[in-house]
Amino acid sequence: MRCPTPLFLLLNGVFGLVFGWLYRKLGIQYAMIAHAMTHMCCDALFFIFMFLSK
Repeated sequence: MRCPTPLFLLLNGVFGLVFGWLYRKLGIQYAMIAHAMTHMCCDALFFIFMFLSK
């Protein structure tokens, strides 16, 4: 599955702004925790989608 470059840049930009806002308002710890949790949730959704699509 290929992700088009404009979509890839848009999604990374949006998440970058969100994590940057968290960093400015709450500090690096909260931004890092949110970043890690986003990865874990996306991975979980990906695996659920892959197993349910069979």
